[in-house]
Amino acid sequence: MKKLKFIKTDKSTIVKNGRKKFAEVTYNKNPDYNYCIWINRICLSGYATEEIAMQRVNSLYQEQLDFINHLREQIIN
Repeated sequence: MKKLKFIKTDKSTIVKNGRKKFAEVTYNKNPDYNYCIWINRICLSGYATEEIAMQRVNSLYQEQLDFINHLREQIIN
């Protein structure tokens, strides 16, 4: 399992696993939600702080790994 790297830019935070971009966390001007997670041009919005958004990125990555491991077990068995 590759560790996620968080690369802070002036307008967003890029989340990478190895050399591949996994997600991007951006700031919104909408007062209802301040941060958005972008994965493959799909926006998951509604995060009050950047820390909460980063925690959600970590959990999404872990869910993806669990799903891949589950599929791998299904193929082997």
